[in-house]
Order: sequence, then C-alpha cells, then structure tokens
Amino acid sequence: MPSPDTDGSDPSSRSLRVVVTRPREDAEALVEALTARGHSVHHEPLLAIQAREDPAWPAGHADAQALLITSANGLRAFVRCDARRALPVFAVGDAAFGGSTIVMA
Repeated sequence: MPSPDTDGSDPSSRSLRVVVTRPREDAEALVEALTARGHSVHHEPLLAIQAREDPAWPAGHADAQALLITSANGLRAFVRCDARRALPVFAVGDAAFGGSTIVMA
C-alpha cells in the first residue's frame, strides 16, 4: 500500500529531489551517480572532516604494531600524515583497498 505522499509508482523509475548530507569527499561519486540517473540533487554536508594540522605521526604511538581504520576519512588522514607505512592495516569494510597488506574480517 503506498504512503499518502506517493502515487504508488516504483521510486526507482521516477526523478526524485534528493538531499545528500555526506561530507564533500564522500559525496562526490554519490551526487554524480544520482544526477546521472536523472535525480535533482542538492549537496548539503552536515559534517566537515578536518585532518590534524600537524601531519606528523604522534610520537606516543611509535611502538604501534598495527593500524585499525574505521572510515575512508581516517584512511585519507593517515595517508596525508608522515606515518609508518610498514604497519599492517585493518579496516572496517573496504577502506584499506590499495594497501600492501589487506586483512578483511
């Protein structure tokens, strides 16, 4: 049964007005894909991701044996910092793709 504000048609077959709230770096591909499918897209980020001003690897973590990445934003920040590249990287999802050692759970 359609909701009161729809005509009951398949939503994938019509143009929608969509607001994308993801941060800029994470939204570009989604905005392009939605636009290519004929949707009217407004990008309104609710978050701004900002990396540390000092890109040096924190001295307190010199003895780290592995890096756990929980988001693509964390991976981008790690790549920008002057970090130990030989650390094994563990990631949630596929954020570690492209690394030299990938362990997926």
